[in-house]
Order: sequence, then C-alpha cells, then structure tokens
Amino acid sequence: MRKKVFLAVLRYTLVLFVSLFVIFTVGCSTDDNPVLQTQRGSISGLVLDSNKKAVQGAIVTSNRSLYKAETDEMGRFTFTSLDTGHHYLTAERDGYFLGSQTVELGYGQTLEGINITIGSLEKMISASVAVREKTSVVLDIKCYEEMSVSVNYREMSNLPIITEPTSEKTTQHRITLSNLFPGAEYYYTVTGTTTDGRKFTTDSTSFKTVYLYDIDGAPENPENFRITQTFNGPELSWEYHGTDPIKGFRIYRSENGGSLTVLRDENDVLASQMVIVDDCIFAGRYYTYEVYAVDYEGNLSYIPAKKSFVPTGRINENITWKKEWSPIDIEGDLTISSRYSLTIEPGTSIRFVADSNSASGFKNNICEFIVEGTLIACGTENEPIKFLSQSSIPQKDDWDGIRFLASDDQIKSQIDNVIISGAETGLEIYGNNIEINHYKARYCKTGLALITASGSAITGLEIEDCETAIKAESSFYCSISELITNSCNVAVELIRNSDFRLSNFDVRNCLTAGVRSGDKKNTIIRNGVINSLQNGMTINGELCDVQFITIDAINGILLEGATQTVIQNNIIANMTTNATGNGIEDMVSNDNAFPYNNIYGFKNATVNCTQAGASIYNIDPMFVGTVDSKYDYHLKSNSGLLNVASNKGELGAYGAE
Repeated sequence: MRKKVFLAVLRYTLVLFVSLFVIFTVGCSTDDNPVLQTQRGSISGLVLDSNKKAVQGAIVTSNRSLYKAETDEMGRFTFTSLDTGHHYLTAERDGYFLGSQTVELGYGQTLEGINITIGSLEKMISASVAVREKTSVVLDIKCYEEMSVSVNYREMSNLPIITEPTSEKTTQHRITLSNLFPGAEYYYTVTGTTTDGRKFTTDSTSFKTVYLYDIDGAPENPENFRITQTFNGPELSWEYHGTDPIKGFRIYRSENGGSLTVLRDENDVLASQMVIVDDCIFAGRYYTYEVYAVDYEGNLSYIPAKKSFVPTGRINENITWKKEWSPIDIEGDLTISSRYSLTIEPGTSIRFVADSNSASGFKNNICEFIVEGTLIACGTENEPIKFLSQSSIPQKDDWDGIRFLASDDQIKSQIDNVIISGAETGLEIYGNNIEINHYKARYCKTGLALITASGSAITGLEIEDCETAIKAESSFYCSISELITNSCNVAVELIRNSDFRLSNFDVRNCLTAGVRSGDKKNTIIRNGVINSLQNGMTINGELCDVQFITIDAINGILLEGATQTVIQNNIIANMTTNATGNGIEDMVSNDNAFPYNNIYGFKNATVNCTQAGASIYNIDPMFVGTVDSKYDYHLKSNSGLLNVASNKGELGAYGAE
C-alpha cells in the first residue's frame, strides 16, 4: 500500500515539473510575452577619414557590449549579438581623433551602412623647402606614419610634373626637384601613401628658385625716405640704388608707439614702385613707418628706412602725444574738434613745416593749429613743451600758431610752460575758455592775441623778438600781469577794449613803443617798466589810468585824443639821448595837468599840458645801474623820488598803488 502511494506522488511530481518547464520555455517565446525573448541584433559599417578614405585597424566599441570590432583593409566592421536599444559607438586609431556614432537597434534588427568618420590628429604629411638653388630645390617631407611619397609641382606657365613614388615607406623623405627655371615661382603638393593604401596630400604651397643674377646676402637699404602730407593721406617715397636685384619693398607701420605690422609687402609694392599713399590713417595719431628692400629670395635689407609722422586733418578722438616721439612734425592744418582733447606730455617738441602744400583752413599756404575742443599742454620749468618752425632758417610767419576758437560744451584748455617760435601769432584766443601760465613766445609776428576774449586773465608771459608782443582787441574785463618782453617792435597793443588791466610788466628794448592804448574806456596800467627806443606810451580812448610806471624812452607819453586820462606817480625819463623828445605831449587838448610825475632828460617836460597840482621835481631818478650796464630801474637809496608820490611813497614801477 505504501509503495503505491509513493509511486503516485512521484508521478504527480514529474508531471508538474514537465508542465512548468514547457510553460517557461515555450510560453515565454510567444508574441504575448516579447519581454522575455532572447534574440539579438547586429550593426555593420565603415570607418573613414576626413577625406572619405577607408581606415584600416580602427577599433570600434559599443557602450553596451564587452566585445570590440576591428576594421579590415576596406575599413569595414561588424558587431553581432547586440542587445536591442540605444548604442553609442566609438572608433579610435593612433594618429586620429576619436570618432563616434549613435544608433537605435530594434528587436532582431540588422543595421548596415553605419559609417563613422575620424579626423587626423595632426597633418599626416608636411613639406618644407630645405635648399633653394637657381635650378633646383630640395624638399624635406615628414609623415605621421610610414608612407611612400610623390611630389606634384608646376611652374605657372607649364604643365604639372609628378615624381615617381618613393620605393621606401618611411616617416621622413628628402626629394630634389631639378631642371627648374631660375627666379621662377612653383606651386606644389606632396602625396603620401600608407602601407594599407590610404593617401594623404599636403595643402598647395609654393617656392621660388634663386634669381639668376642674385647676390648672396641681404639687399642694400632704401635711401632718402620721405613722408609728405597730401589730401589723400601721407605719401611715402624713397630711393633704391642697390646692385642686388629686388622683388619689391615691404612697409611696416606702427600706431601711437605700438608694435609694427605689415602695411604693404613686396607682392604689392614692386621694385619699380617707390611711392605709396597711406589712406587708412587718423588725424593726430602718431605713426612710424619702416621700409625694407626685399630680394627675390625673400631677404630683407639690414637697416630699414625709418620715419615717423602725424597726419593732419580733424582730430575726432582723445589723443596724447608723448615726449619720446619728439620731434613731432606737422605738415598741414590740424584741428582738435569740439568735445575732443589733445594732451601733450612735458618735454615734447612739435615742429611745423613752412609753405605746406596740404595747408587749407583760413590760410592756404601755412600750417594752422586750430583748437575747437581742448588742448592740454602743461610742461614744466625744466621740460617745457615747444611749438617750433621746422625751417632751417626760421621766419616770423613760418606757421600760423595756435588758434583757440570758442565752441559749445568746451572744456577749459591749459597752457603752462609752453614755448612758441616762428609763428605768425603764437597764441590767438577767441573766447576765454583757456588758462595760460608761464608762456614764452620767440621770434613771432605776434606773441599773444586776445580777440573777443572777454574775461581772460593771463599771467606769466615772456615774449622776445616779436613785432608785437601782446595784442588785445574788442575784449572786455581782461587782465595781463607778470609780462616780460624784449626786443619787440611794440610790447602791448590795446584796441577797442573796455575795462582792461595791464600790471606788473617789464618791457625792454622796444623799437617803436612800449604800450599803445586805443581802448574804448576804463584801461588801467600799473607797476610797469617801459624801455623804448622811440615812444614809451601812446594813449587814445576814454578813462585811461596810468600810475606807477617807469618809462625810459625818447618820447615819454603821447596823448592822441585821450579824454579823462589819469597820469601820475610815474617816472618818465630819457636816459640815453638827453635833451631830445618830450616827456608828456597832448597832441589834441592843451588844458590837462598831470601832477605827481618826475619828468627828466627831455627837451620838453610837457607839451600842451602841465604838471600843475603838486610839487615839480623833474630830477635825475638815480636808477640802479648805468646806460652801459643797462638800468635795473630800481631807485638807489639816495634817490629823491622815494617818498614824493601822491601816497607819500615811491614813484615809478616799484612804488605801491
């Protein structure tokens, strides 16, 4: 009985096991249960380089497979037994960048034509010229891997020539090209073939054989380099007298002291062309040019022709001129436009050419410097800023000078420790938006001109050997002080001003007159020395007040229709030509009295006027110094004029108002 029960249980267990096996092996492979199926897919394709050439020996991997595939001689690869889903394929080979491709593989799917491109890690082949001769050239060729190479070359007017591939496959080759034309340019490419048949070709490049009549070494230097301002820009010209034949010239240019860059080369400026115009410039910038001769072998002359230049025109930016650029030569009209500024470093010299062909503006034949914006020219006592004539024999009108014009939103200009020479008018000022201190003018027609410059206050002027040192015209409420002049025709010329003040001045060796005042009214002249070979002062206009002045001249003061003039507390003397001239002469009226003046050494102390109203001394003022040693014009301690002024003080320039 027990045996029967045991056999029944055994049979039941075997049936259950077989049933479960059938269910899990057969039932799971039906379409109703696709998740549990086990069939796989495959991928095949090519690995190519950037030239679409097959790459042999590339290793292809998938992010979802432990296996790898290697490309054959045709660049082919095949992956089998791949899971369905997303695959990221990569291809790599020495000498190439990593390539990749992404694919989606379906159930039981076979994907073909999946190509992966890999680029060369660097140029697989390169060539350079090792030796150049008149009829031959030697090329050095480097390959990234072992290759045989051939050269395809041609002279422009002939058919191409291809050399036989080298028999040996190596990474370095040297090939000689013979039977070439002297001085000819050839274009060439080099093609290399790897052991597995891949081909690589260099970019097209060129070489030039040695010119038939070439002389070894660098060509001679260009000579007589000149830069001339024209309306189209700076014109560069030079000469070449060398015996070495040259292809042309190479011109370098730097801007505002920066690095030199090529402006034009020998392919553009041929040997027969020794003039160019630089039409890509900006007014006011500082340019430096260097010109080299270049022979047919590419050799440059050892020493370039070098010159710097500042183009003229309108400055439409903020610019600084540096001392190290001195001297800065200007060959035309330069204008600082409104809202822009030019700053000049201490110690800088600026030279203006005479008779410029490129001048325009107000005066067509000389250079003008016009300030509509702002000029900051602040030198120091030891390093003044100089504006000069470039002429070897300067004249008083070689250039126009600096003209300041009033404009809207103008920032105040500054002139400090500045010297101007050879100008028609050193500084010509319209408006009052300028501050002037320690200004010197030498050998100009006019040192300083104030034209409708109302409100200007100027101190610290030294002017020498000018026709007119200072001219002020049609200006109101202006003042000039601390003025020194020497050897000028007229020291100060005042025309139609009102409320003008001139004080603390010392003008010597005036040829015609120290001060000529033709103002409208309210001119005040105080504490000054006038030394003149003719007239000390001429006065016209209304309400001119002249006090504490020392005059040494043939004629002291001439009144030419002046009304309500005050002349007192002055020393008026003729120390060089005694008993000549007149001290004070009223050329229109005859009823004016001018007391508190010491008049000495003239033929007539007064003409058509008197000294009534105070004690009359008219004695030798006893100046410090002598005629021969030049008077100091201070009074000696025993002078009789130390306490006879209207304020009981000293007469003359060094008395107190």
